[in-house]
Amino acid sequence: MIISAEEFVSLRSSSNPENYLRSINESTTLEIWFEIIHDYQSMREWVVLNKTIPIEILETLIDDNDSAVRRNIAMKNKLTRNMFDKLIEDKDASVRNRLIYNKNIPKDLLQKLASDK
Repeated sequence: MIISAEEFVSLRSSSNPENYLRSINESTTLEIWFEIIHDYQSMREWVVLNKTIPIEILETLIDDNDSAVRRNIAMKNKLTRNMFDKLIEDKDASVRNRLIYNKNIPKDLLQKLASDK
């Protein structure tokens, strides 16, 4: 378990593959996730890639200014219908296109993406 925001940043920034994998696979508390996204904004893209990331964090970051953050959210399998609805309307085509690869996208939204210009 990741015990602090600083530990997450250190693990993610490490050149050691074992540390990097910990940043992807290990959980932490909701409080620490919020601390990371508030205090280390450049880490938001990497927070979303964590496999244990709580839905509350994804819901917080879904409106992030950085399209890379939103694109990574679009890949998550735990998205709610409301989150899919929001991402399908994203101004950035790369975010919308990433939804195509999400195995849980509702069929009606997938059809909508097929006609996306």
